[in-house]
Amino acid sequence: MMRNLAIFVAPFYLLTACSWGTGKPKSDWDALQDAKSVSCADLPLRKDDLRIDRVHIVPELGPSMILEVTTRRGVRTMYHLPFRSISSMDEETLVPLPVSQDSILLGAGIWQQKAVFALKTMDRGKPTIQVRDLQSNAVLQQFPVDTKTPWDLTDWQISGGKLRTLIREGKDDESLDDQPFLQLEVQLDGKGGAKPRAEPATQVIGQAQLFADAQGGTQIFWLDRGTSEKVKEPSFLTARWRDGKDHHSIDLGDKAPIESWAFQEGNVNNLLSYVKGDTLLWTNASIEILRLSKVPPFTKQNQLSVPISKVHVARPLLSADPKADYLFLPQWLDHELTVAVYKIEPTEVVHRGYRGVFKEGTSFHAAFYHDPSKENLMLMKSPANYTSRYSLCKMSL
Repeated sequence: MMRNLAIFVAPFYLLTACSWGTGKPKSDWDALQDAKSVSCADLPLRKDDLRIDRVHIVPELGPSMILEVTTRRGVRTMYHLPFRSISSMDEETLVPLPVSQDSILLGAGIWQQKAVFALKTMDRGKPTIQVRDLQSNAVLQQFPVDTKTPWDLTDWQISGGKLRTLIREGKDDESLDDQPFLQLEVQLDGKGGAKPRAEPATQVIGQAQLFADAQGGTQIFWLDRGTSEKVKEPSFLTARWRDGKDHHSIDLGDKAPIESWAFQEGNVNNLLSYVKGDTLLWTNASIEILRLSKVPPFTKQNQLSVPISKVHVARPLLSADPKADYLFLPQWLDHELTVAVYKIEPTEVVHRGYRGVFKEGTSFHAAFYHDPSKENLMLMKSPANYTSRYSLCKMSL
């Protein structure tokens, strides 16, 4: 499941619904000369809002998005943003979701044929998990929870009447990036009996995602960078939900360093893409694409490779429409950047050119297929006059 993950910082200037890539590049980099312009639009804000702090993509709803926002008075709030196309996004499409200042999003999706979202919040001084309607903000279910410690959301899944979410605890003396994940499961209809409790997810540190296996079970996917006693080299691992002993390692074929990666859950198979080697020094660098089976131990079905030379790259982004799988690879040289587009065929990776010419300061967060508009979209963030702004861009494939 795709979620927002800030991955790359590098700059540019933004106009609502503008077309990028038409300006004159400063360098002689051929990729910039060939890049096609892209049509983009800012995510809307209301006049009393200052900035969007975080964007959560909800795949089951279009996708739509949940925005965490700070108002000009310093108040935290949320919006649900359903949209038919990026040109139709405006203030009127925002659905306000007023929340208390200590509320933390835990996930969103479909439950009992309703669009819902879940929060950890305080109710009468006691920590509580609430399930709310995404349209009306009405509280549909409420559960006591044991801890008052702040949580940070990483990924979630709503399936079979259960919310499963990966979180980390906010601690003053420890970086979130160094903390192992916790697994939280909530029986949304309240019939489970026991209080929801966050349990340790053994060895899962850093970037991680949830996905469903062929039997409908929940799995955790992450990269062990070789910091544990058992794993000395970088290795992609899967673990069954709430079963720390059931680990599977993905065979990569070599032990080269891994800079960044992306994982996409598919209907027939899953896709893993990662940047191998050193793209700053251009040492044995390549982008690797693996098709993985849907059945544990998620064996590698095939592996494709594209060399990376004389360009710096950011984290790859994966997107799939009904006809094809795509890889978007942000890359830069001499303080200007573009996005390379690749179509992932069964036996080869086909370069489909470049999209956009961007300046330093842009970060790319996610790519996804938007069913209402039949477009592959990319979520990005760029500096504006006083604060950064999130935007969606059509990749025009």
